[in-house]
Amino acid sequence: MKLLTILALAAMMPLLAQSPFYSEQEYQFGHVIFGDALSHLQSAESSAPSNLVVSAQAEVRDLARNWENGVYGRSQIDNAIASLETITDRSVSLRDQANLGADVSHLLDLRRMYY
Repeated sequence: MKLLTILALAAMMPLLAQSPFYSEQEYQFGHVIFGDALSHLQSAESSAPSNLVVSAQAEVRDLARNWENGVYGRSQIDNAIASLETITDRSVSLRDQANLGADVSHLLDLRRMYY
């Protein structure tokens, strides 16, 4: 009986290891948002102050890492949003402004749903 219980628990471990905080679709949604933001920040390196871009990239990476672990910190997403807004305001490129503005909008949606 003990062996059967142990085997049943072992079979359930992958299910228990999954985050209870979001579905697979929501999980992927978050990663798409973070990936887009990082890509747009990389693009903005040529038209915005590099120190701001580097800082925002670190904040978005930390946010993505915490999302991966099911940790939602309101101040962390607020800081990332503020950094992206600052870069959007200081970017010379209209394309970068549009892309980063869309990223801010997506992060605001994510914050409303999870933070």
